[in-house]
Amino acid sequence: MAKEKSACLELSPLYPLAEGEKLLLHSVEPDWFKGKTLWSWPSASRNWIDWVDRVEKAKGEVWKSAGIYDAIQLSKNDIPIDKDLLYAALCYWSISTNSFHFRFGMMGPTVLDIVALTGLRPHGEEVSAILGMSESACDILKYGNIYNNSLFHPKYLNVSKGEMAVTEEEHVSFLFAWLSNHLFCDSSVNMIKQCTKLAFALAAGRKIALAPFLLSNLYRGCAYIFNAKFQYERGPFWILQFWLQSYIPEFRPATLDYSNAPTYGFPLAEGALRYKSFKEYFNFFFKCSSRTASQFTPFSSRKFGPEWFKKSLDPDFQKPNRAELQDIWASYLISRDLPYRVLLDESSKCKCEVERYSPNQIARQFGMTGSSPLI
Repeated sequence: MAKEKSACLELSPLYPLAEGEKLLLHSVEPDWFKGKTLWSWPSASRNWIDWVDRVEKAKGEVWKSAGIYDAIQLSKNDIPIDKDLLYAALCYWSISTNSFHFRFGMMGPTVLDIVALTGLRPHGEEVSAILGMSESACDILKYGNIYNNSLFHPKYLNVSKGEMAVTEEEHVSFLFAWLSNHLFCDSSVNMIKQCTKLAFALAAGRKIALAPFLLSNLYRGCAYIFNAKFQYERGPFWILQFWLQSYIPEFRPATLDYSNAPTYGFPLAEGALRYKSFKEYFNFFFKCSSRTASQFTPFSSRKFGPEWFKKSLDPDFQKPNRAELQDIWASYLISRDLPYRVLLDESSKCKCEVERYSPNQIARQFGMTGSSPLI
């Protein structure tokens, strides 16, 4: 694929890549992606759907208070995967800027996008505060028990047949299964510990800013698969597919029913895909030289999502909620390091791994004027 190889030379001078960095598209060869798949992709089995419905009856109000109700309901959809779309787009991913370097400009997932697609909170208690607590502070008895119980959740389905009440242990195990298997899609040891701490906090109804944390996990997942050249992967690539379909209407599902959509993610999860080949997707990103202003801002109408999201631009809503709106928009617009992993050593000192969030580089996605990436 000589044309694809030359694309790297044509596009690289336009962007501020890190020293020695190349876009992945320089490595593209015929049949490179043949036989590859995304093993971390979430699936919604009948058992999982039944478990969601069972726990919702007892804990639905807790989920709504914590701002996770819509995202949990979204996990009941068996999202069809378009791996060629994901692979083709990731050829243009830059690990130095956490964004795509397309011919028509830089683009990338933002905190606002995560909110629009999932309904998760961009503001509230910082995830790093939860992850930085010692195990005793979280009252966690044993990570292994939580992990095993949640993986074998038919145990709880059998209990439900006897009409026994949902216990706090079951609730925590359910939330852990949702976080690890359906939201972050990462079964690594450190992520298991983090999901357990978050599960305890969410079970208590604490309002946690999960949207930035999901975004940092997506960034890290892109870097991981990029550096492994698609040999290994883990992370929430389902949200990346939603993002691509939202910003590139040419790739949206053929059937989109927004009539009763709680968030923008539901129609994308339920629609029928219009599959194209890897080469068709790749060439689109390479050849497309411009996009309209509305295509850079697919969520500007605020028609779907939590009430605070839909009304965030309403002057009548802004006055009594000024402080909260400042926190929301600060989370959207302030460049910062997003925590990806917080580890405690034996002396309880924190070691924090982060991913860089730079919304100023993709200002057009907020309806603002962006600077030229040419250097």
